[in-house]
Amino acid sequence: MKKIICVVISVLAIMLTLCSCGTKEYTQEEISQKIDAGEFGTLYAYYSVENEDSGDFYVQFDSSQKDFDYYSANGTKVKFYGEPKVYDADGNIIDRSTLKYGEALLVVYDGKIYDKDPVTIKAAKVSVAPKAQ
Repeated sequence: MKKIICVVISVLAIMLTLCSCGTKEYTQEEISQKIDAGEFGTLYAYYSVENEDSGDFYVQFDSSQKDFDYYSANGTKVKFYGEPKVYDADGNIIDRSTLKYGEALLVVYDGKIYDKDPVTIKAAKVSVAPKAQ
């Protein structure tokens, strides 16, 4: 009986360790290195109206990107590595409530689609796109 309990505890500990993977918050330097290495990409998106209805973070890709796997008429859900932080164009953390529908964003993501309904990606960083001068 003691062996069974030890095995169950060991399996639970391993499962807990594996479940906690993928929540790492990346530094700016790590993000840059992953982009340079081709592990992360950057997408141009717009803050979506879907955010008004839930606590989730949704973006909308330009309709010209329909051939893109991340396009969804209902918006693309963005999950975050670490804390869900949004940065302004100067790199300062801002409150998400200051974003306006349709505001241009740069989403640094890991290049994977995690769910299809809704389409879900995982972002290392989301920032307001710099305004054209």
